[in-house]
Amino acid sequence: MNKRISRLLLIVLLFGFMAILVQNEAFARPKYNEVSTVGLSKVIADKVTQTMCNIGNWGFWVNYEGQTGHDPFTGSSGGFYLRGMMTSIYMDGIIWGAYLKDPSTGKVIADTPRVGGIGYRIGTAPGWIIGEGAGAQAVSAEDPRVRIFRIRSDWRTLTPSQVLQDASELNNVPITGVTDAMTTAILEQYKADWKDWPVDLGAPYYDVNGNGQYDPVLDENGYPDETKGDYPGIAQADQVVWLVVNDLNEAKVKAHSGSIPIGLELQITLWAYNQPNNTLGQIVFKRYKIINKSGMILDSMFVAQFSDPDIGDASDDLVGCDTTLSLHFAYNGSVTDVDYNKVNLPPAAAGYDFFQG
Repeated sequence: MNKRISRLLLIVLLFGFMAILVQNEAFARPKYNEVSTVGLSKVIADKVTQTMCNIGNWGFWVNYEGQTGHDPFTGSSGGFYLRGMMTSIYMDGIIWGAYLKDPSTGKVIADTPRVGGIGYRIGTAPGWIIGEGAGAQAVSAEDPRVRIFRIRSDWRTLTPSQVLQDASELNNVPITGVTDAMTTAILEQYKADWKDWPVDLGAPYYDVNGNGQYDPVLDENGYPDETKGDYPGIAQADQVVWLVVNDLNEAKVKAHSGSIPIGLELQITLWAYNQPNNTLGQIVFKRYKIINKSGMILDSMFVAQFSDPDIGDASDDLVGCDTTLSLHFAYNGSVTDVDYNKVNLPPAAAGYDFFQG
């Protein structure tokens, strides 16, 4: 896989509320010796280091180190279903491993694979990779574009109630605690990200004219006009989150897996739809684009979705997989759940399905 881009497309599904039990699955493993570095005491000035994909029935935290589904305020579950009410995912990420071969000799350079990715420990750092092979280096963390970008296609027409809910969730305060500064920051960030969407770094865009390059038609204020030309995001997606990380920080990779870096750039896209009453409103789509910048050939590479689901109260969860559907899932071990009972709802079920690879 030397210099070749590998794309993975996966989907986060919520199947609905539990009506029956399946008795032959294993209980979710209790969490021991977990280390998470995703929690940030504050947002770095002028940088978006944490945000949410939160337009349907999911509220899904995203951190600029690449970890998703983990709440930076509480250090606990950050995949909320129902949005703003209950939790279903404690955290998730991606894990990889591969042998490296010297492209000039075709020989494996070590007897053990190099392993990395994002789990309880985060083996990636924010930013993209400049160069390739021995000369590859991560972009400086001081670069203002080393951050998370988030857009909504309807940013021009957001209602006050939509902005209030968004500000409440991103600032971890009740609606009554939202300030004018918080709502203004939400709107200004949507505007800035629409204008400055980093297509040159790999962020997706809708190629209206189909010519393979980004040709936006700018309005009088410099914003891409989606009615006239190419525009940021993914066609018909109502909210899109994009970020890029890399595995060149040796200390982080060793802390994650005891390995050394490969030299991978990982571009992460999440998107969702403003359809809370329909099927698409129960889904968060995720796409991982892995770019090999090691200068080596990657042999026997494996990639896996990592997830620690918590369906409400985590002590009674069950997990399973369906290999024919490439689907893994989690659900409650009993008809009721103590956390979901607080809002008079039966417990939900959550799952991950690979759509493309």
